[in-house]
This record gives sequence, structure tokens and C-alpha cells, in this order.
Amino acid sequence: MELGVLGPLRIHSAHGTVAPRRRMTGLVLGVLALRPNAAMPIGRLTDCLWNGRPPASASSNLRTHVAELRGLLRTADGSGPCIESRQGRYTLRVTADQLDALRFDGLFETGRRELTGGHPEIAADHLRRAVELWRGPVLDGLAVPDEFRNEVERLAAQRIEAIEDWVEARLAIGQHDRLAVELAGLVEQYPLRERLWGQLMTSLYAVGRQAEALGAYQRLHALLDNELGVQPGSAIRELHQRMLRGDQLGGPPVRLRARPRPRQLPRDPSIFVGRDAELAALAADTGPVIVSAISGTAGVGKTALALRWAHGATADYPDGCLYVDLRGFGPQPPLDPVAVLDGFLRSLGVSAEERPTELDALAARYRTELADRRVLVLLDNAESAEQVRPLLPGGSSSRVVVTSRDSLAGLVARDGARRLDLGLLPMDAAIDLLRHLIGPRVDDEPDAARALAEQCARLPLALRVAAELAISRRGGTLGDLVAELGLQTRKLDLLAAGGDPMTAVRAVFSWSYQQLSVPAANAFRLLGLHPGRDLDRYAAGALVDGDPDMLATLVSGHLLDEQDGRYRMHDLLRTYARELVTPPESDAATTRLIDHYVYTASLAMDVAVEYEKDRRPRVTPPGSESPVFHDIDAATAWLDAERANLIAVAPHASACQVGQLSAILHRYLDNGGYYHEALVLHAAAARRAEPEVRAAILCNLGVIFWRIDRPQQALDRYLQALEVARDNGDRTIEARALNNIGLVDEHLGRYEEALGRFGQAARVAAEVGDRPGQARALDNLGNVTEYLGRYDEALAHKQNALAIAREIGDLVGEASSLNNIGNVYERIADHRTALDHYQQALAIGRRLGHAEIEGHALDNVGAAYRHIGDCAQALEHHRPAIDLARKSGNNYLLARTLNNLGETLRRRDDLDAAADAHREALAVAVTLGELQTQARAHDGIAHVLATRGKAKDAHDHWQLALDIYTRLGAPEAAEVSANLRESRARSRRPLDRGLSSIESSHRSS
Repeated sequence: MELGVLGPLRIHSAHGTVAPRRRMTGLVLGVLALRPNAAMPIGRLTDCLWNGRPPASASSNLRTHVAELRGLLRTADGSGPCIESRQGRYTLRVTADQLDALRFDGLFETGRRELTGGHPEIAADHLRRAVELWRGPVLDGLAVPDEFRNEVERLAAQRIEAIEDWVEARLAIGQHDRLAVELAGLVEQYPLRERLWGQLMTSLYAVGRQAEALGAYQRLHALLDNELGVQPGSAIRELHQRMLRGDQLGGPPVRLRARPRPRQLPRDPSIFVGRDAELAALAADTGPVIVSAISGTAGVGKTALALRWAHGATADYPDGCLYVDLRGFGPQPPLDPVAVLDGFLRSLGVSAEERPTELDALAARYRTELADRRVLVLLDNAESAEQVRPLLPGGSSSRVVVTSRDSLAGLVARDGARRLDLGLLPMDAAIDLLRHLIGPRVDDEPDAARALAEQCARLPLALRVAAELAISRRGGTLGDLVAELGLQTRKLDLLAAGGDPMTAVRAVFSWSYQQLSVPAANAFRLLGLHPGRDLDRYAAGALVDGDPDMLATLVSGHLLDEQDGRYRMHDLLRTYARELVTPPESDAATTRLIDHYVYTASLAMDVAVEYEKDRRPRVTPPGSESPVFHDIDAATAWLDAERANLIAVAPHASACQVGQLSAILHRYLDNGGYYHEALVLHAAAARRAEPEVRAAILCNLGVIFWRIDRPQQALDRYLQALEVARDNGDRTIEARALNNIGLVDEHLGRYEEALGRFGQAARVAAEVGDRPGQARALDNLGNVTEYLGRYDEALAHKQNALAIAREIGDLVGEASSLNNIGNVYERIADHRTALDHYQQALAIGRRLGHAEIEGHALDNVGAAYRHIGDCAQALEHHRPAIDLARKSGNNYLLARTLNNLGETLRRRDDLDAAADAHREALAVAVTLGELQTQARAHDGIAHVLATRGKAKDAHDHWQLALDIYTRLGAPEAAEVSANLRESRARSRRPLDRGLSSIESSHRSS
């Protein structure tokens, strides 16, 4: 006997196919088969089968349908599927051999495992059999109740994934010709599945149909832009680039590089009791994008339940687990979804340059990143449905679990979340927890143990604290503790009395607090003031103004949690602790904490970015202990661990402190791509800054706006900074502002204005002894004079910048200057000298692990090899440069490198690929507003067209290039003008222009 739900409902026996007499009978079997071997309450079945309006006879009718089904399923030996009835629940008992959905699950999982294990032939066989089980949509022809839509959608999603995996296995064993035809139909059927499009491109490319493969990418790009307003994901874009370059496509067809698989779950609770039914309910929620909302009172164990289930389910989510404490209820402000999404995208491998800054754009990019991943997302301690909604994935196989004290009714009604109301622990479970914590004394005093559980309102948090009180009372009985807690409860003057569980919790907290020593009690009160999620022992020592060894006492009393050397206090305990602190205590402790963070951040930055030490404010050491940083790795590790805390303290800091944090952390946040955090910190500092430091903060804010492609907002901040700096007589910041305004002028093609700004910046920086600032301005001055064809001046400026960088030990500046000096030598055709400078820059970039420096140097080395005549070596350097640009999201580098690639490919007579590279460079440059790069792309396209004899089209592109170069006053205008004249007179291939417009790296202050 076999049942089928992967298509119309089917019951197949040895005697043939049979069918229920009534549609409702078939529907009963269908919904039970969607949850095989799972018990379904009769009331729930009748409710969903009759759309929430079951007739009075519903239970009787259901029994009639089940009786008919039992007759249909009956076999002579009783080995077939059967419907069990037990304790008011029906269960369809069935094996994988008897139900196609279970058989599909097994074949699919085995096929996927063999595929990832490197056995595509075996995988292809299993996946083919899995796909061939499908006869149509799940339960086609039956109106499946909404209650079961998620099971239907899960199976449908897995069907597509199985098809994609099957295709991938067949590509791996070389079935490209046949697949090219099949995939053309599949992308029509599933037009938004990027992986199928990538497989279509791969199959076409593998049989020599490169133009069609590239055309498929253009169709996908247009489709996603029109339908969703997004571009293809990073994997498909990288595949496209490999095809443009003419790479051989070995290995997995679409998954060209491993994506991060974040594993962010906190530690699994060591002791967990009494939630078997709730765990089963979470496990029963299956399907695409299931949202489970666990709601309940504070301290009831919502987070523990979510973590216990999540740790057991990680194998089902191979692409990772995301976790965040949304801080919905507690003394700190709830987390902004913008900050959460920015962090999630960073964890998923999206570079800073690719991460949007607005909520809607961030949410769209997040949904795009999760579209083809199976990720578990745990959103802990949510304030409201509005906070959660932007954090929900779109149509994928991901799973979301939310915990909240709120009922999240909006999430249930609007987003289809399944709410799980978590009540108090059952008494047996509460006693079991006490037994785990206290030991056999619980069984020795069963009545007292039950009374203690009731006094703790059967809340796990209160039970843990009370258990530690019992353990610490040597010689006392549980009965004594119960009596004392009862007295404490009566003494508390609480508004929310009379059965409120929080009354019991506060009584336990209060009595536990009174048992602490004076130093430990002081530590407990003050630790509640910390505004971040957790802290280390050094921050704790500063906050409590005493011995951080008191932390161990609080951990043993369950008043503080410790994990990997970091300490965290439950929101309820934190709120209670804050109630005990006087305003003078709070002010003094907060000041000590922020002083500690400012000073320790300064120590870390002095090691991590030593060459800018003199540009940062000097900070007086506080009285508390700070860690010692012996190398850059240790300093950076501390900054990474404390980044959230350093931002969290900003609203509580004085104007002086927040200004210091802005100045100290700017380079770390900028270099690391932590642009959201930088905007929050610098904006807070700018609002409250003292006049003497406001100009520097405005400069910092401008740099971040520049990084996120908001040049007008950047310019506004730079101009404000310049005005404030001049009013204050702060010439160092005046030089910084002038330099950064010059960068905006250069970006907009206003070269003469940029020359004036950079020249002023260099002079002012030299006068005040700001050597790093002077070097940056000189380097940028050299770039613009190079663009204008004044090569001797450019070389002098850049060599001076190089000398300063080496003098002060600025390796980043040294590499930038080496790259830029090489560019000038390229301009004057001294390619060997240029190559030497580029290779020095490349060595530094690799030593530092600095993707931007390495990318520029690789591209420049490639250009130098092209001019020397070694195009094979040139391509060996252009390709990794493009890979780095894509991985880091540096579109400026990408556009320029694509132009270099195009020129090298043109030199090798690979005109199709050259044209594609220049066209993509043009598209990227237009998006960025990069005029110089646009002109160069037009010039490259024109050369390709002219070589093909398309003089009219070539003329149009050269004219566009000439218009831009003329507007910029660039020396390339003369050469392009000559090409225009020649294109009218001849149709043969023009001489290669022989000069690569190698772009320079620009340096903001």
C-alpha cells in the first residue's frame, strides 16, 4: 500500500489505485499525510477542515471519514498505513516506503549529502528519483486548509531545491547540452530562482554559447530590477564576471566561493526541564519561513526554550544561525532594526560598501541574501511586531523564532506567525529543576520544596536564585528559607501584588541581595547600570570601582551569567539592580565606565593604528585596570569585542567623552566598514560636541557619508567643518577639511578647484606639523596634476608623500603612494619602473591584509605587464583584482579594473570579452558618477567597434569620451579627438592607444 501527496491524492494498493468516495474524506487523509506520524487533536482537525466553523456534527462526520479511510488502507497482513486514534488525537502511521513525501525527503537529503561530499554521479541518481516522485502540485485538486499551507509550501520549496541540486550534479558530470534545453524551460517556470539562471548560464557557456550565457544574465538582471528593484546576488554576479573574462568554470557551477555560515547562538542551557510539549510544538512548525513567536511573562524561560530547541535544530539549517537580543524590555533602548540588519548582513558576508543604510533597502538586501539559504534566525526579547517585521526573511526555507513579553498579535495576524504562549513551569518540572540545582534535600523536604516553588511563582529565573540561597545556607533547611522568603514578600511594598508572578520574583531578588556581602551587593547594584549586552572583567572593575573578583560571587548566586570571559545580567535582575542605585552612585559609576572605555580604546588604537597616534586626543588614565595590548591582533580583537558597548555608552557620555570616542574610534570604524556604527557615534558627538572639537567630528561624519555614496551630505559636513575650524583657529582640522573637500571636487570633475583645495591642505598641514595629513594632501595633489598631464609635478608631489609615509611608518600611506607613483611612470611609458613600484605596493597590501591596496596593486601590475607585452601575466593579475573588488564591494576599483581588463583582452584580440568588460565598467561608473572612468570605458568600446568596422557606432562612443575628457581638461582628449578624425577616414583596426589610464587610490583624512 502506497500513499501519494506529491500531486493529486493517490492510494495505490496491490489491486490498483483506489479513491475515497467523498472529497472531504480525501482531504482528511491528505492533511494527516502532510504531518505523518504526528498526533493531530480532533478539535484542531475539525476546526481547520471546516474553516473555523465546524458544524455540530463535525466530530461525528470526522469519525465517518476516518472509518472509510481505514477500510481503504486495510491490508491482509496489517502492514500498511493506518490511522490511530488515541487520547482525542488522530495519527497517520506510515513508513517512508508507504508515503511519497517521506520517500522524497530521504532521497533528497541523501542526494544533497552525496553532492556536497563530492559524488555527483550517486547524487544525480538519488535526486533524479526524488524529482520523479512528483506528479504535480501537492494534493492537487484539494482545498488544503490554511493550517497546512506551510507544509505544502515546504514541500514545494524542497522540490525546487531538489531540481537545482539534480541539475548541479548533472553539470558536474558533464551533461551540459541536454541541460541547456531543460534549463531554458525551468527559468520560465521559476523566473526568480537565481540558482537556475546561473546553471543555465553555466550550461550554455560550457558548450561554447558564451553570448547566450551573457544574454541570460542580462535577462535576469532586467527581471530582478523590474520585479523586485534589486540586482542579482553576489554569486551570480561573480559567475558573470568569470564568463566575461573567459575563465574556465571548474567545480560547483554557481557556488563559486563559500559564503559565511554564521553560528551566533549563545550557549545551550546546561539544565533544562519541563518543556517537552513546547519543544514538540516548535518542532512541528515546519515549512518555508515559519515564524514561531514565544510569548510569556518575564523570567518564565522563553530564551532558554528557544535556545534548547535551536541547538537541537541546527542540522536542519546548514547555512547558519543568526541571533540577536533586541533589548525589547529592560533599561536599555530597544535595538533599531537598521542596526540589526546591518549586523546580520555583515555576518552573511555582505561588505560595508554593499550594505545600504536605509531600513527598506537593508531589509530588501537581507531578504535577497537569505533567498536561497536555509538559515535559523533567533530574535530574542522583541519589543513589538514592528521591531521584528523588517527582520523576517522572504520566500525561502529559513526559520524564525521570536521571544517576547508582548503577545505579538500583529505578527500573528499579519505575518502568519505561530504563537506559543509559555506559561509557568508545571509544579513537577519546577521541583525537578530544584532537584537538579539543590540535590537530594528537595526529596527530604517535599512540602517545603513545593512551597519554595510556589513562592518563586514557578519561574526558572527565580528558582535558580532561590536554589543558590538554599545551597549557601549551611545547616539551614528549605523550610527555614521558605519562612524567610514569605516574610520578605509581605514586607515588600509592591503595587502589583495579589498573584502577580513579579511579586514573588522581587521577593527572591530582595532576599538574595540582602545575603550578599557589602562589596558583592555594591557590585550587583552598579553592574545593572551597564548599557550594553555584556562586559568583560576590566569594564566591570571600572563600573564597581573595586575588585572584579566579586563577579564570581554573583555568578555563583545566579545573579550574573558568564560565558567565555564575558558577563551578562538578566533584564529583570538589571532592572531590580538599578532600582537600588542612588543618582549620585549612578552618575559616578557611569563616568568611571565611560572613562575606562575611552582610555582603553585609546590604548588599543595606539597599537592598531600607531602612525595616527598624534592626531588622536590624549586621554588621562583612569583609576581602574585596563588590558595590555602587545600587538595589532590583540588590540583589534578588543575593539571588535567591545564595539557594540563603545557605541552603546555614547548617549550616556558627557560632551567631552563622546567627542573623544568619535576621534579615537574614527579610523577603526572607517577601515573596518562599520559605517552604521560610525554614523551613530559621530552624529551623537556632533550634536553635543564642545566647539573646539566639533570641526574634527564633522570631518569624521563627512568621511562616513562619503563612504556610503552620499557626496552632497559629505560635502556639507566638510564645509561646516572648515568654517568651524577657521573660527576656532584649528589649523590641523582646517587642513583635513580642505583635503576632503578637494576629494569631492575631484570626484565631480572640478580639477582646478581640487588643485586649490589640496594645495592649501598640504601647506597648512606642513605648517602645523601634521605629517600624515600633509602626505595625504600631497598624494591627492599628485593625482589631479597627473590627470591634467603635468607629470613632473605629479611625480614630485607623490614622491614627497612617499617619503613622509616612510618617515612616520604609515604603511597604508606608503603603499598608496607607491601605487600612485607607478601610475605616473605608466603615463610616461616607463613601464618597468612602474611595475617595480606596483610590486612593492602589492607586497605591503598582502602583508597588511588590506584588500583595497592589494586590489589596486594587482590591477596596476596587470596593466604594466600589458604595456610590456605580457598579456598572459596581465590577465593573471587583473582577475584576482576583480575578485577582490567584488568581494569587498569596492565598485570604484571594480570599474577601473574592468577597463584595464578590457584593454588587455582587446590587445589579445578577444573583442567580445573586451567589449563586455568595458560595458560593465561603464555601467558601474555611471552609477558611481565617475566621469574619468566613464570616458575611458567609452574609449575602450569605441576601439572594439572600430576594429569590427562599425565606424558610426565607434564615432558615437568616441564623441562621448571626448565630451567628458574636454570637460575635465584631461590630456586624453587630444588622443580621442585624433581617433575620431581617423575613424572617419578608415575602417581598419586602429592602433592601440598604448596607454592605460591607470587610476589612483585617493585618501581622505
